[in-house]
Amino acid sequence: MANDREARRPASVVMLVLLVLGVLVLVVSGFLADKNKQEQPNQIAEANWQELNRAAQDAQEEGNYAEAAKQWNKALAVAKTSDSSDGRVEQTLKDLADLYEYDLNDPAHAEPVYRQLLSIYQQTFGENDPDVARVDLDLANVMCSQKKWPAAEQFVRRSLKIGESSYNNADITRDLNLLGDILFEEGRLKDAEPCYKQALRLGERSCPDSLIEVADSSQSLALLYAHLDRKALSRQFAEKALKTRMIYERF
Repeated sequence: MANDREARRPASVVMLVLLVLGVLVLVVSGFLADKNKQEQPNQIAEANWQELNRAAQDAQEEGNYAEAAKQWNKALAVAKTSDSSDGRVEQTLKDLADLYEYDLNDPAHAEPVYRQLLSIYQQTFGENDPDVARVDLDLANVMCSQKKWPAAEQFVRRSLKIGESSYNNADITRDLNLLGDILFEEGRLKDAEPCYKQALRLGERSCPDSLIEVADSSQSLALLYAHLDRKALSRQFAEKALKTRMIYERF
């Protein structure tokens, strides 16, 4: 009898092991099935987004901007339903906003799209990230197009504040020129003057990379001094702007 029990024991152990393995197989199979079910909608959404994005790009290249906007709006809706965090929403918002601003010349539609993008960047990267500064600048330009000067000033000043630690001189020069233009449009000529002068100084330090910014600063100062009836200074900066543009065209 003892020998029979000893003989049956290995068989019992084998059966137990097989049972455990069977349970593990079922658990793993169920896990993989659930994972596939979860991944499948995202994969379908990604394929749909890519197709819509390509359609939008093709329409844009063909000059069919209304169709491009339609396709990017569809792509945005698809991207927002996905659980993915690979930047599809941000990319689509940027493409759509740029289309409205530059191709369709429709700042009123560009503004809310840029604001959505700004909100995402602020939540993702923080208030002082260079990407936040870039969207601030986009919004400043959109506000200028709508003659919303106080809002434009707010955005460009914030872009400048962030850019002090991350921008090069050419970028800061560009922002300062824009700030000067905004203040000029508001009739604040005395406030615009130091912006243009600082932009000119920074631009001259980083030439030839900032030649066009130097020309813009000089032209703006010429116009400003003409409004202030300071004719000699106006003529001086107008000549400087002309010479700088001639140099720029040689590059």
